[in-house]
Amino acid sequence: MNVFATTSALLLASLPAVLAHGNIVDPAAVWTAGYAMNGYISEVNNTIWGEQDGSVYGYGGEGTIKYFKANYPDSGYTTLKDLILANQDMYEDTIDKQCGYTILDEAKRADMPATEITFSGFTHPGPCELWCDDNKLAFDYDCQTTYASGKVPVDASKCSGANRFRIFWLALHSAPWQVYTNCVYLTGGTASGSNSTSTTTTTTPTPTTATPVADDADADSASAATSTTSSADDEPTASTDSSATTDSSVSTDASASATDDETVTDAPVTSASGSDEYAITDVPAATAASTPSPTKKCTVKTRRA
Repeated sequence: MNVFATTSALLLASLPAVLAHGNIVDPAAVWTAGYAMNGYISEVNNTIWGEQDGSVYGYGGEGTIKYFKANYPDSGYTTLKDLILANQDMYEDTIDKQCGYTILDEAKRADMPATEITFSGFTHPGPCELWCDDNKLAFDYDCQTTYASGKVPVDASKCSGANRFRIFWLALHSAPWQVYTNCVYLTGGTASGSNSTSTTTTTTPTPTTATPVADDADADSASAATSTTSSADDEPTASTDSSATTDSSVSTDASASATDDETVTDAPVTSASGSDEYAITDVPAATAASTPSPTKKCTVKTRRA
């Protein structure tokens, strides 16, 4: 028996379980160096509307989607974005609440695709929602089923002149639920435009646009910036209408990058290992880095399905 061939086959067979997260691919985001690209940034209590009654809704992902669909319309939230921003419990308080690990680099703004965006894959059941500034592009209760290929049709005309594209995905497979949020700053947009706020940063993380590879280190980017120009915040309320919701974004020069509503600190360097599940981007040698806090392994979390 060829031991090497057998081992390789087993590793390939295990890939679907390893690549169990997701991130935006097109349009291309810019990520804080040293952090997982496909990791979740926060969690939402899975009993937000009370315990899920399996005898009524069923069990597993399908049952949880039924539970979500039955309660969401009467939740007081008109958008998934507002529900997430109002109820998420950040993995760490330094993570940007609105954009996660994605950041603004004026030199790397991306073109909005004309007909569809590409996500690396909705590997868990649950709803997702897409936005260009204040314009909602798409929503579905189960993006894993509806957009199995990871491609979501969009009307790019709604993004004309927009500062940023955002995607919110709430994965319902675990308890609590996992939140994945990515922002992409668009060509032709300006940080002083719609739903934007100029921010002051203490340090500038090194951006990277590396292709995502799975890894299990959930890390965080920096947040809590000082606003120097005024515009409406994107903090939701239960009665917020999706058409009236305004966002906050970042204004920096072409050499600096920053996340929305955040103060960026030095990005820690995280080395990928054989057991890791997320992609970890490398930090150039010239970039000062600090050691991140202990990471949380997705595979050892006892409360997930």
